[in-house]
Amino acid sequence: MTDAFPATFFYADLHAKPGSVPFHQHDGCEILLVLRGKCCVESPLGTLEGNAGDLLVIPPGIRHNQLSEPGERNFFCVFRAETALFRQEWRKIHLAAPGFVRRALLELQTMNLRNERSGADALLCSLLQRISARNAESPDFPPALRSALEYFQRHYTENISVEDAAKHAGICPSFLRRLFQRYRGESPRRHLLNLRLERAKVLLCNPGLSIEEIAELCGFENSSYFIRFYRKCTGCTPGHARISATSAGVTTGL
Repeated sequence: MTDAFPATFFYADLHAKPGSVPFHQHDGCEILLVLRGKCCVESPLGTLEGNAGDLLVIPPGIRHNQLSEPGERNFFCVFRAETALFRQEWRKIHLAAPGFVRRALLELQTMNLRNERSGADALLCSLLQRISARNAESPDFPPALRSALEYFQRHYTENISVEDAAKHAGICPSFLRRLFQRYRGESPRRHLLNLRLERAKVLLCNPGLSIEEIAELCGFENSSYFIRFYRKCTGCTPGHARISATSAGVTTGL
């Protein structure tokens, strides 16, 4: 098992048809953002009822249908990712400010139509990172775990450790590791490296930054480790990933 997960975009679209979608399933995870009205998704795991601003998370391989009231609209996206939130959890996340998710899904829909795969993967990673951070606020998580997740989210670009996060949360590192395994299915170190990797994928689209600068900006100890780690997780070096993004016309000023 690697210390970080790649995320692979499959497709995204807008659903604006009244009525129901028959039972079906996906090889990847599906997220569904309700834009207007009410949407109900049923599966053997239970029923998710979403109103405007709710994000429904449907794990891979789960047979489900979709019941929409007249006037309901939603964005949906199907992808593969290796975190427990997107592999195992059937749940609803209420987004008090869903603007970023809505804009990202709209852009993913456009990229899907244009077949801009590498750019879509990078944007998807940024979107999933934001959703994961929002999910960390869930009351289902113990306060110490929420505190550690928030600490990682604020400081992952700095020279921090699992011990630092545990100290911030007021618990010992071994207990923090148990909390992560129980509630998220990953280690705290893996979570920290995930955050750094996903940020690196976005920064690689900026031609004005060198590999060494990206490694430093993302909190990696040095560029050699960053290159080895990136290749281990994605199957290619950061340099090759940058060439692919450039060939696809994906650049960013981030």
